[in-house]
Amino acid sequence: MKTTSEHASKACDQCSFRKVKCNRGKPCEKCIAFSFECSYNKPRRKRGHTGKRIGEIRSSLRSNIANSLQLSTEVLQSGDNSVTSESLDKIVSPPPYSLTGATLEDETNQELHSDLHSAGANTTEALAETALSTTATSSLSMIPFQLLSTVKWPSIISSGIVESIAFTYFASFSNFLPFIDQEDFIVRIRHQEYLYNNNFGALVLSLCAFTLVVAIVKEDTINTLKDKVNSHDRLAIAKAIMSMAVSLRESDMQFPESPSPDDILTSYFLFCGYYGCQLHHSAWFRLQEAISLAEIIGLHKCPTNDESLSTAESYQRITIYWILAVTERAYALQRYHSFLRTVTVVTSKPSLLFTRNYIKNSLVGLNHMVNLYSVVDINVVECWSGTCTSSNRACHRLTRERAKEMHRRISDAYNAEDVETFSEIQRADLSISQQWLHNRLWQLCLSHNLFSDYTSEDRELSLSYVFDIARDTIDLCKSLSMKSLEVHGIGLTEKLYDIASSVIRLLTYYPWLEDLRKKNEKTELSDREILHQYVAIMATWRGGQHPYLMPLLQDMTTLRI
Repeated sequence: MKTTSEHASKACDQCSFRKVKCNRGKPCEKCIAFSFECSYNKPRRKRGHTGKRIGEIRSSLRSNIANSLQLSTEVLQSGDNSVTSESLDKIVSPPPYSLTGATLEDETNQELHSDLHSAGANTTEALAETALSTTATSSLSMIPFQLLSTVKWPSIISSGIVESIAFTYFASFSNFLPFIDQEDFIVRIRHQEYLYNNNFGALVLSLCAFTLVVAIVKEDTINTLKDKVNSHDRLAIAKAIMSMAVSLRESDMQFPESPSPDDILTSYFLFCGYYGCQLHHSAWFRLQEAISLAEIIGLHKCPTNDESLSTAESYQRITIYWILAVTERAYALQRYHSFLRTVTVVTSKPSLLFTRNYIKNSLVGLNHMVNLYSVVDINVVECWSGTCTSSNRACHRLTRERAKEMHRRISDAYNAEDVETFSEIQRADLSISQQWLHNRLWQLCLSHNLFSDYTSEDRELSLSYVFDIARDTIDLCKSLSMKSLEVHGIGLTEKLYDIASSVIRLLTYYPWLEDLRKKNEKTELSDREILHQYVAIMATWRGGQHPYLMPLLQDMTTLRI
């Protein structure tokens, strides 16, 4: 092949692709040697700043942000309660230029992106510098970050499903989880605020998941979700919705900087949902997240002293923090966690804080629950988790005198007359939690060798006290409807299992106790008959579809019942 003396100013296309040295001949020596067609058609990469192109991008970015801000303001401030899908798409869809140039829709934008990419690292640095400049930063801060998010409300959750599950929540949980104002919440749902407010959308999704896990939801709602989520398992549907809630809220990575009560409630409902699905590490993480968000906005302080808050806001903050404090203590005793972050602040006369009767009853009930769980302090939690022992392996924190005082405080947490005005659901939660705390304290005394013999002058400090707890608890269950028990979900089921299994373990380790009790105790039902009644309740509870029926039956086989 004939060569020529002409030389190009850059490497040929083939040498550039193969990343080998080129003598820039026309044709070059490498192409001649390998019989390649030598060409110089690839455009030359531009160097330096593309000032004109950067100016165009900056101008377009400002224009799109201004348009999004104007449109979002018109929609949010208009008197029209309906929000069309076209207007929402315009609000929540990202601008045609992101910091990486990744969201380009029309041909002009694609051409600009191609030119920007070919401009090299200098252009990228210039664009980043421009985007972080004072002008660009102030423009971006004019609208909420979530309006620029590509994460939107899942289309499979229709407004009808949301409203149906919301009414189920308020019918089942408003008595003992009264931290959401029903009227305000329903108004926000009917205005479809969850379509453009991702934080509220995450709250709605987490509430839906929690209600699916715990409550009895209308069968047509369940069937609709089964078809859309492509699953016939209620818990699988709830897990899918919780994943949607997490994605929706975390689309705004800055939400912890200025959290709202909506964010705290989202984390709390996620905790409840994961707990119901037996995902305890995820549940503990979300509970600690809720407590952290509560601390950020100062819920651990007394909100009734804050004059900037309305009465409704003060009430909501009190109830949120009290429920977090109770939940953290109960969960620490169930899962052997060894620290507490919340404090229990009991109001002496909570009914004087608010005037509406249903708020009074709910707040008084919560006040009793906080008073009940106030006995669980950091010393109790550390003893329960086994981290209280000193160098000689002896605990000096829990003594017989202190255990007796704690039992007394649990018994005196509320009077029987106080709960007569409560709903059956509230009574179920309060009374069974009281018996369960007696049982947990009995277990603690047993592990700390505080029982001297079978009988004792102090009823609470005897081995036989666990039988009294089990008998009192089964009598309570008989006086309550199954619906009032089921609404509290898997947490109350676990408490009943703890009480029954304590009796089984004691009879297993001390078989002579059964014969002794038959001689000394004159009761209508024997201890084994009481255990059979626990099995009957656990089998009836949701048709036995929970993780504690089979372990209870297996435990009872050790007694050959």
